[in-house]
Amino acid sequence: MSEVIVTVVAQQQSFPAGTVSGGIKVTLEGAPAQTLTAAPFVATFADVGPGTYAITAQGVDGSGADLGAAVTGSGLSDAGTFVLAETALDMHC
Repeated sequence: MSEVIVTVVAQQQSFPAGTVSGGIKVTLEGAPAQTLTAAPFVATFADVGPGTYAITAQGVDGSGADLGAAVTGSGLSDAGTFVLAETALDMHC
């Protein structure tokens, strides 16, 4: 088992009036999601077995509802660190 660190590189986005950002929800396939509320957006998942996993980053509002489209990547757990770039993370409503 190993520790997997997921870093999400995000760019500040504008939201419609009244929308409050709740952060970025990061999910590693098979593990509970983590919501990151401040930069740097880094999620650490412990005790991850060897294999290939899907990793998803999703912008959320203050109530936890999804904002825009999620970003999905994949990687091997023994690689240790995955970076999901902001370029596909659309946090607009």
